[in-house]
Amino acid sequence: MAMPAANKTSAHDVSNGRVPSWAALLRTAIEGWCAPNRSGTIGPGVPLVLLARTDISPLLDDLGRFVVESRRGGVIRLDAAQIAGDTPASCGRRVPIPSFSADSFIILSGAAGSGVRQQEALATVFDRATAAGATLCMALTGTAGHDSTDPRLASRLSQGLVIRIPSKTAAPSTEPGLSVSRIIRLLAEHNGMTVEELVGPGRSRAIVHARSLAMYLARRLTGRSLDAIGTSFGGRDHTTVMRGVRSVTSRVGVDHAFAGEIDRLIEMLSRRPSHRPRPPAAAG
Repeated sequence: MAMPAANKTSAHDVSNGRVPSWAALLRTAIEGWCAPNRSGTIGPGVPLVLLARTDISPLLDDLGRFVVESRRGGVIRLDAAQIAGDTPASCGRRVPIPSFSADSFIILSGAAGSGVRQQEALATVFDRATAAGATLCMALTGTAGHDSTDPRLASRLSQGLVIRIPSKTAAPSTEPGLSVSRIIRLLAEHNGMTVEELVGPGRSRAIVHARSLAMYLARRLTGRSLDAIGTSFGGRDHTTVMRGVRSVTSRVGVDHAFAGEIDRLIEMLSRRPSHRPRPPAAAG
């Protein structure tokens, strides 16, 4: 598969916008791969390469969940150290590489500048994924520079979309006890409508906007699955929720006023509901 010119290696650091450039680029790449026509910047032979100084397992977990919930492919998680037999528990025994298919989305973790066997494992998984028509997300952590990377592996990394993840990556903040129903109530009140209107069948522009925003916040702040969120919105299916979430995420990166509105709503949701004290009972 020939690599489009736009996919040649480049590093993407944090921007000054409300949505970091690395996050917007990562979201675009994953959503493109999950699209029905698989149009995007990554694919067989064009890996997604994530470079980070610290562990990004939570981010990889989120990527895996998104792919699974999109129902566009199966996720396979692999670790280069286990494949190479370099973990203390392995005692030198290597974990076999499973078979891949064209619908496989492989998340492969490894250490930048790791030993020869681990770098060989990374390169081998890349080759097998490419041969099977699978897509590879290679996550490399550590501070080692490019000079310590084996040339065989470096040549493969250079074919992909390289994104640098900042050390302090803000994870989605989930407020303990925050429920989807509370988000729905706040968005209905914020937009001057009833809860029944927001979750009902209405298709007016105002209702669709409020509903999509509520779905986005529910997905971002509660960690609930797309199906579970859809159930709270009048029994809608996961694809409807995904469309609502995508409509918001695609706008956040280009509309700072809209992003500011979301920040204010998140701040409102982060406050615990106030409980007004009851007036003392009248003396009998």
